[in-house]
Amino acid sequence: MDDYLPKPLELGALINLIKRWCSVPEHNVTMLPDLDWQLALTRANQNEDVATEMLQEFVKALPEAIAAIARAAKLEDWSGMEKAVHRLHGASCYTGVPKLQRLCAEVEGDLKSGHIKEARRGVDELQQATQAVLTQQASMAGA
Repeated sequence: MDDYLPKPLELGALINLIKRWCSVPEHNVTMLPDLDWQLALTRANQNEDVATEMLQEFVKALPEAIAAIARAAKLEDWSGMEKAVHRLHGASCYTGVPKLQRLCAEVEGDLKSGHIKEARRGVDELQQATQAVLTQQASMAGA
């Protein structure tokens, strides 16, 4: 166990705890790696089997996750898009995909604050980052 919250849970404390454990250091998003195996290992407590399984499950779900985001954007379903991005953001916190995690956080923030133009632009970036993760993971699996 690496952390805890005492009962009764306070929403603010829970949010701060989640942010602390899911945060990626502040960097320019273009400088973040698409796939960071050391980060994946860190998130899996240095257990290679767990890190590999988590990454494989994440990658397996990634095409449908990004498709759901793109569909919601095309339909201008901002609430649905926010939910889909939120799910992908949460999943990205458990594996080593810092660029995708940061992009999700940005798009989710844009949607929550009503910055629709920025969120729309973010869909293309999410799709590119997704493709990069899929490509890099496939080359890792083949190595």
